[in-house]
Amino acid sequence: MSNRLLDTMAVCVAGMLVIGLTMGTVVAQTQEQEPNDDFDTAQQVAEGDIPGEVIDGESDFYQIEANSTDAIDLDLAERDGDIRVRLYGPDRSELADDISGGSRSITQKAPETGTYYVEVFGGDAQTTANYTLNLQKITPAENDAYAPNDDFESAAVLSDEFSDGKLWGGESDFYRVGLNANDGIELALPERNGDIGLRLYGPDRSQLASNRFGGDRSIAYVPTTTGAYFVEVVGGDQGTTGGYTLRSNRTGVPPGTGSLDVSLDPSSIQTNETTTVSVSVTDSGSGNAVTGATISAQDLGVSNVATDETGTAALSLNATAAGEYAVSANAGGYAATTTTLTVTNGSESSPPAAPDDPTQRVLQITEKSNPGELTQNDVTVVITRFNRGQSVNNIDIDQNDVTATITLFERN
Repeated sequence: MSNRLLDTMAVCVAGMLVIGLTMGTVVAQTQEQEPNDDFDTAQQVAEGDIPGEVIDGESDFYQIEANSTDAIDLDLAERDGDIRVRLYGPDRSELADDISGGSRSITQKAPETGTYYVEVFGGDAQTTANYTLNLQKITPAENDAYAPNDDFESAAVLSDEFSDGKLWGGESDFYRVGLNANDGIELALPERNGDIGLRLYGPDRSQLASNRFGGDRSIAYVPTTTGAYFVEVVGGDQGTTGGYTLRSNRTGVPPGTGSLDVSLDPSSIQTNETTTVSVSVTDSGSGNAVTGATISAQDLGVSNVATDETGTAALSLNATAAGEYAVSANAGGYAATTTTLTVTNGSESSPPAAPDDPTQRVLQITEKSNPGELTQNDVTVVITRFNRGQSVNNIDIDQNDVTATITLFERN
């Protein structure tokens, strides 16, 4: 076999290997880049595996952006020496470390939005070893069905007897439930993975009861006033990560204790034109869509149109008179909410007919009140629209309009 043929076969085989690697499922890893020995030289990384090496006990620093609704998960799954990891917040103060135990992992809820720093370091000054750092950012979409619900404002409505959730890195999960006076509530964690407890808060958000992390993770309480109460599922420490099942004998929100956000698209229509207006209804606390809310606009002949599973209702409207029209939304457990639809006369928004006077044509095209207001940008816009064959305010822009615009601008 000739050398030329052998060379050709080698090239073909190499090409097949490259194609195979390109088309396969191999995922490229982020490689450590030196220097990255301190905060100021920290290497910016994304999620995934990061292979690196610690030499003579040095530190390797990495940085990643995270939101206050995220959790950061770190794991030194592969290491061939005494390698450890720490996590720092945006102010570069230490949030967590793994110096005790052999897992060499950290899961921490991000307390604020910003840049977080990860330090991989040797156990002593002589440590030289390879490692692979797995870095993951847990977003609300990857958390559980109720996230983000880590404070009173974002508390999820406790709508089912059993709610399955998960805590990441010491976060808290908040739920909202309506209680009438003398209606006792019983809360329990029949299933939990980790040191997870319960707290109950009143309508004024003051703590009413806690299970105090004893063996029985349950609360029984009889309220004396009607209102919206809050349940907090909380970890035993800042590193608690684990799933749980919350059971409550009370669900829902009593009338008038919840609030709705209602938006219209479009929020303004014209008279004597049939227009479809989309009404979106969400829970103002959690931002979740409210299904089954009834939409009414009595003065426009609309009543009790229900929102769908996306919290949206479509209204076909045709108003004969200009004015401000009330559009109301009602849903069980919420105070009635009203927003305003503006209706204008069709003629009010119609531009006047094209004038014959060159100056008036320029002013109508540029929407200026006098030639002294013309700018270089106006000239550029008129030229561009002329080149594109566009019409503006009932005027088909022609070469004379371009010339008149330039002349008037230069005069002023």
